[in-house]
Amino acid sequence: KDITAVVCAGNTAMGHFLLGLPTKYIRRYPYVATSVEPPPLRAAEVGIEINPRGLLYSLPGISAWVGSDITAGILATEIHESGEISMLIDIGTNGETVVGNKDWLIATSASAGPALEGASVACGMRAEPGAIEKVRIVDGKVEYETIGGIEPKGLCGSGIIDVIGALLRAGWINRSGNLLEGKSERIQENDGVKCFIIAEARSSSIDNPVYITEADIENVITAKAAIFAAMRIILKRLDLKFSDLSKLYVAGAFGNYIDVENAIAIGLLPNIERDKIKFVGNTSIRGAKLAAFYLEAFQKIRDIRRATTYYDLLGADDYVEEFRKALFLPHTDIEEFMQAG
Repeated sequence: KDITAVVCAGNTAMGHFLLGLPTKYIRRYPYVATSVEPPPLRAAEVGIEINPRGLLYSLPGISAWVGSDITAGILATEIHESGEISMLIDIGTNGETVVGNKDWLIATSASAGPALEGASVACGMRAEPGAIEKVRIVDGKVEYETIGGIEPKGLCGSGIIDVIGALLRAGWINRSGNLLEGKSERIQENDGVKCFIIAEARSSSIDNPVYITEADIENVITAKAAIFAAMRIILKRLDLKFSDLSKLYVAGAFGNYIDVENAIAIGLLPNIERDKIKFVGNTSIRGAKLAAFYLEAFQKIRDIRRATTYYDLLGADDYVEEFRKALFLPHTDIEEFMQAG
């Protein structure tokens, strides 16, 4: 009863589901949202039980494919107030990318799928206790750490990036992501599917091994290719290079830790100065908190929405070419990533 306001941020489709707005034309031509800046409404109207007079404030988004989680992320990272050019990428299903500074902002999105968040992966899971978040291969032996330090029950996003990076460094997979037989006894077949065993059944909390399959690796390569290609295209349109960025903010529900070298080694992130890369976690929540507690922040998000131009990759003739180049570990242009090896 004491709660009088709720602020929500998220991708545009989820916001429409929450508010009961039609979603038909988000996924169909002309690919537009019913509203990217819905007005406040009584929270009770959508089943949120707070003070009967309490309001639900939906933060404004940018387009059907760049939602209020990104405007909240821009607010949280303050790239809209910097005199230098920065990039924000949100590693999720929509793979949003924003580039800009205090004078201009451009955003785009690429359909990456949920693999880098732990979904569509055989043993994938959310970043919660029991999720493997770190993986190393040292002298042919596999080492891992879990969130909470308990027995493993799956792989979260950071663990997925780590295991693929570790396999590549060890020479146990090729650049196409195929597991190489005979390289390790942990490369096995499980129900006819080739996989790499990270944690054996006796060591897990689920009485089954925790593993990654070739299909999982392929899904991750596809996801990272979509995101990296989007980053490349938007910089190309601005006549910029990765080296021109003052900061690269990486948001997403990875877990507590990401090994930047592994993220670069698999071609998810560009090979730039490491101190430019900042992992910023869930900036959607951070931005929503700021908007909830500070009226000035809420107004800033509205200004961010109006200041941001959406670039639709459907109109980019060279996107498919960039995507295909990125369908390798780390990339077709391997020289760009050599220092990460």
